[in-house]
Amino acid sequence: YDLDVFNPTYKKIFFHEIEMNENEFPLRSGFANMYYSATRSDGGRLLLTNQRIIFCAHALNINPNLCWELSLGRVDRTELGLNLLITQRVHIFDREENNTTFVVYGGKHWLNEMGHALNKIK
Repeated sequence: YDLDVFNPTYKKIFFHEIEMNENEFPLRSGFANMYYSATRSDGGRLLLTNQRIIFCAHALNINPNLCWELSLGRVDRTELGLNLLITQRVHIFDREENNTTFVVYGGKHWLNEMGHALNKIK
């Protein structure tokens, strides 16, 4: 066989069942709750990559098909919210000032990683 005949193919890469884009790689992942109010949240997994922030709910929610994502280029700022001893709220604001809040373990570490990722794309 002549190797020039075969074209290289892009192989799909998945991380926690989330398909990565080309040249995308995970930076941090962990369990999180997408926080709506004191009585409503969806549990799942939060994933930070070098291109986007992604949340996918797990099957134990009322809305198990929930998937939220935001391109890092659309992130305006991130802030640390209320500290609940073990968990912390992380606020993510997009350029339209929409606030999405997650309750995570190690909120300061999440903000640090997000800050590094955001600085690399700006």
